[in-house]
Amino acid sequence: SPLGGVTLYNVTWTFQPSHSGQIPRKLELEQVAIDVSLLGLLFGNYDVEVDTKIDDATIYAAYTRSETESTVQIKVEELALYDVPKLQQAVNAPVSGLFALAVDLTLPENQFSKATGSISIECSSCKIGDGETLLFLPGASGIMAKGMTLPEIDLGTLSGSLVVADGKATAEKF
Repeated sequence: SPLGGVTLYNVTWTFQPSHSGQIPRKLELEQVAIDVSLLGLLFGNYDVEVDTKIDDATIYAAYTRSETESTVQIKVEELALYDVPKLQQAVNAPVSGLFALAVDLTLPENQFSKATGSISIECSSCKIGDGETLLFLPGASGIMAKGMTLPEIDLGTLSGSLVVADGKATAEKF
């Protein structure tokens, strides 16, 4: 669009494997809408919004930047865990459930080290493992580095919120 809107169709990202022997994973998006404020760019400011869907999940992200501050907003609703990029590859175990994320940050002087705001995460009907596939724990060493088999574990609903102040996130509830 002449006003700064761009719509991309059939977008595919290929993620390299996290462990040897894995097949690269693709994330395919039917449509990605990107809105850029051209007027803001003329004055040296950024104002970008991105909207997309993965099946029934909605994904929204916005970034603004002026001379004095930036804002970051991300909202993910009802994203199936198996569609979370790199998650399945990273743990190498079946995961299921619905993922939600809300990020609302303000960055004074455009610095993450001074960020304030909130982050909330939720996973409903979460399950991991199948009794056959090896689970890898990121950063594990020794025997754990080779992974371990987990039976299917029903984690139920997990949620947590973080309060961000002076660039540091502190768990408020989990």
